[in-house]
Amino acid sequence: MRAPGSTVLPSHDSPADLAEIINSVLKANPANSAVKAKLSTTLAQTSQLKIASPVALMQVARAQTALGDHAKALENTRKVLAITPDSTAALQLPDSIKARIATPSQ
Repeated sequence: MRAPGSTVLPSHDSPADLAEIINSVLKANPANSAVKAKLSTTLAQTSQLKIASPVALMQVARAQTALGDHAKALENTRKVLAITPDSTAALQLPDSIKARIATPSQ
Protein backbone atom coordinates (compact mmCIF):
# COMPACT_ATOMS: atom_id res chain seq x y z
CA MET A 1 0.00 0.00 0.00
CA ARG A 2 1.34 3.41 -0.99
CA ALA A 3 1.37 6.42 1.23
CA PRO A 4 -1.07 9.15 0.18
CA GLY A 5 0.54 11.48 -2.32
CA SER A 6 3.41 9.12 -3.13
CA THR A 7 4.33 8.38 -6.71
CA VAL A 8 5.35 5.06 -8.20
CA LEU A 9 7.57 5.47 -11.21
CA PRO A 10 7.10 3.05 -14.09
CA SER A 11 10.06 0.76 -14.75
CA HIS A 12 11.20 2.82 -17.75
CA ASP A 13 11.78 5.74 -15.39
CA SER A 14 14.47 3.95 -13.42
CA PRO A 15 17.76 5.83 -13.04
CA ALA A 16 19.46 3.36 -15.39
CA ASP A 17 16.83 4.00 -18.07
CA LEU A 18 17.13 7.74 -17.55
CA ALA A 19 20.90 7.42 -17.89
CA GLU A 20 20.40 5.68 -21.23
CA ILE A 21 18.01 8.39 -22.45
CA ILE A 22 20.33 11.20 -21.35
CA ASN A 23 23.28 9.37 -22.90
CA SER A 24 21.41 9.30 -26.23
CA VAL A 25 20.84 13.05 -26.02
CA LEU A 26 24.51 13.57 -25.15
CA LYS A 27 25.59 11.59 -28.23
CA ALA A 28 23.62 14.01 -30.38
CA ASN A 29 25.30 17.02 -28.75
CA PRO A 30 28.51 15.96 -26.93
CA ALA A 31 29.44 19.53 -25.99
CA ASN A 32 26.22 20.14 -24.06
CA SER A 33 27.40 20.72 -20.49
CA ALA A 34 23.86 20.76 -19.08
CA VAL A 35 23.22 17.28 -20.46
CA LYS A 36 26.56 16.07 -19.08
CA ALA A 37 25.65 17.46 -15.66
CA LYS A 38 22.24 15.77 -15.72
CA LEU A 39 23.81 12.48 -16.78
CA SER A 40 26.36 12.76 -13.99
CA THR A 41 23.61 13.40 -11.43
CA THR A 42 21.55 10.49 -12.72
CA LEU A 43 24.56 8.17 -12.54
CA ALA A 44 25.20 9.28 -8.96
CA GLN A 45 21.62 8.27 -8.12
CA THR A 46 22.06 4.99 -9.95
CA SER A 47 25.23 4.17 -8.05
CA GLN A 48 23.17 4.04 -4.86
CA LEU A 49 21.14 1.13 -6.26
CA LYS A 50 21.99 -2.55 -6.33
CA ILE A 51 21.48 -3.34 -10.01
CA ALA A 52 21.31 -6.98 -11.05
CA SER A 53 19.86 -6.51 -14.51
CA PRO A 54 22.49 -6.89 -17.23
CA VAL A 55 20.49 -4.52 -19.45
CA ALA A 56 20.45 -1.80 -16.78
CA LEU A 57 24.13 -2.37 -16.02
CA MET A 58 24.98 -1.89 -19.70
CA GLN A 59 22.93 1.32 -19.80
CA VAL A 60 24.93 2.61 -16.85
CA ALA A 61 28.23 1.46 -18.41
CA ARG A 62 27.43 3.26 -21.67
CA ALA A 63 26.58 6.45 -19.79
CA GLN A 64 29.79 6.17 -17.76
CA THR A 65 31.71 5.76 -21.01
CA ALA A 66 30.07 8.89 -22.42
CA LEU A 67 31.23 10.84 -19.37
CA GLY A 68 34.74 9.41 -19.63
CA ASP A 69 34.49 7.28 -16.48
CA HIS A 70 36.05 4.30 -18.20
CA ALA A 71 37.11 2.44 -15.05
CA LYS A 72 33.54 2.30 -13.72
CA ALA A 73 32.21 1.46 -17.17
CA LEU A 74 34.59 -1.49 -17.41
CA GLU A 75 33.67 -2.59 -13.89
CA ASN A 76 29.98 -2.67 -14.83
CA THR A 77 30.82 -4.44 -18.08
CA ARG A 78 32.56 -7.17 -16.06
CA LYS A 79 29.43 -7.50 -13.92
CA VAL A 80 27.33 -7.95 -17.05
CA LEU A 81 29.68 -10.62 -18.37
CA ALA A 82 29.50 -12.44 -15.03
CA ILE A 83 25.71 -12.61 -15.45
CA THR A 84 25.56 -13.12 -19.22
CA PRO A 85 28.96 -14.18 -20.59
CA ASP A 86 27.74 -14.02 -24.20
CA SER A 87 26.48 -10.42 -24.04
CA THR A 88 27.52 -8.85 -27.33
CA ALA A 89 27.25 -5.32 -25.93
CA ALA A 90 29.43 -6.17 -22.92
CA LEU A 91 31.98 -7.92 -25.09
CA GLN A 92 32.19 -4.93 -27.44
CA LEU A 93 32.27 -2.07 -24.92
CA PRO A 94 35.92 -2.52 -23.84
CA ASP A 95 37.01 -2.13 -27.48
CA SER A 96 34.84 0.97 -27.78
CA ILE A 97 36.46 2.42 -24.66
CA LYS A 98 39.94 1.69 -26.03
CA ALA A 99 38.98 3.50 -29.25
CA ARG A 100 37.70 6.51 -27.26
CA ILE A 101 40.95 6.66 -25.29
CA ALA A 102 42.97 6.43 -28.51
CA THR A 103 40.93 9.23 -30.07
CA PRO A 104 39.94 11.62 -27.25
CA SER A 105 37.85 13.84 -29.55
CA GLN A 106 35.01 11.27 -29.48
